[in-house]
Amino acid sequence: MCEFLTNLLKPKETASTTTTNTSTTEVDVVDIVDTGSTETAQTESNENTMEEKQDRTEFEKQIADYASELEKGKVRKLVEIAVHCTATKEGVEVTMEDIDKWHKARGFNKQKLSGHYCGYHYVIALDGTIMFGRYLSETGAHVKDHNSKSIGVCYVGGLDENGKAKDTRTDEQKDTLAWVISKLKSTFKIDKVQGHRDYSPDTDGNGVVDSYEWIKECPCFDAIPEYKNV
Repeated sequence: MCEFLTNLLKPKETASTTTTNTSTTEVDVVDIVDTGSTETAQTESNENTMEEKQDRTEFEKQIADYASELEKGKVRKLVEIAVHCTATKEGVEVTMEDIDKWHKARGFNKQKLSGHYCGYHYVIALDGTIMFGRYLSETGAHVKDHNSKSIGVCYVGGLDENGKAKDTRTDEQKDTLAWVISKLKSTFKIDKVQGHRDYSPDTDGNGVVDSYEWIKECPCFDAIPEYKNV
């Protein structure tokens, strides 16, 4: 009888122990995977946030330095912000090096301080990153007859896949553009913000630059109402 009970109980104890260990092992594996995934996502998020802070911090420093020099009467007053697009297809990455190459080919002069040929002061990449072109102390080359008193802000894009004008701004670009323009307006007390197309001549004299009067469609959206109250 005792031997029978011993044999009867032994398999049950072994099965129970095996089940418990297997269960514990599975839970441990799941926990490890989940923790690693969360930590990786958090690390990437922190790195992205840090990069965003770096370019925005540099931007704020640049305009603060210019504002300080302006108070001393050492630099020119800036009264306009002209919004542009790179006239490149939707989703195509463009670097400052690319723009320098294009503008050099068009005969733009290399700037002594910034070292750029780029005619814009700021260019907003697809991910919303601020790329720095000419310093504010360097006259832009983006709107004929208005360069000496304006700031050129450009976003990457402006064309659909067929090369037609289109507002291709990503959500990140829209956010950064609004932030940059708001900072420029408040720092330099600027009221006039408009797109490149809005500098076209008012040929019919009605006080409004209508779409049929546009010399070009850049920046491919109506910048005047969008940035009126930012």
